[in-house]
Amino acid sequence: MSDASLSTIVQVIAWTCVMLFVATSLVTVLALLGKVRLGGGDGSRHHYYLRQLFLVLLVEVAGISISVYAAYLNPAEDRIAAIRKLPPVTLPADPVPTGPGPQVVQEKIVAKVYATSDGPQSDTKTVEIPPGSKYVTHSVNEWTRNGRATSSAVPVIDEQSGQVKAVRISASVGKRDLFGPRNWIGAELVVTVERVST
Repeated sequence: MSDASLSTIVQVIAWTCVMLFVATSLVTVLALLGKVRLGGGDGSRHHYYLRQLFLVLLVEVAGISISVYAAYLNPAEDRIAAIRKLPPVTLPADPVPTGPGPQVVQEKIVAKVYATSDGPQSDTKTVEIPPGSKYVTHSVNEWTRNGRATSSAVPVIDEQSGQVKAVRISASVGKRDLFGPRNWIGAELVVTVERVST
């Protein structure tokens, strides 16, 4: 099942629940005001059905309150803020065996970005290639909650030398649909560089 059809199903269920809540509220208010008699033709069971309808209304109010609270509850915001503040990190070097003499060493530089429909909808970081190092490759590891999120990593070329001088990673999400799930994306850029170690 695609993300779009799942989002449509969630919206249909949410709107159905809203309509049921409105209908229950309307019938309950009309019954309390005496405009509608519940329980059949003579209304002999009116108070019994009115009490049951009122209990259903209370359960609906509690359910809606909990779901709204849960939808906007975001315990991970501190971790998200921490990810956004992380500078690119250089991992320990791996020597590449090249025989006697100077050794070629590969290093991995890692940067993370995060975007959410409830907060900043885009995030960008740039990983500079350190002086004396040469760009080898890069990869992106991405995790998303909703298909309305994208990330990309683009090498930045130095005009004079024609070499890659940096890699820029960006992530963005679309706005949240009414009653739809929160859109979010996290992406990790890993840039591999080589340098000669003596």
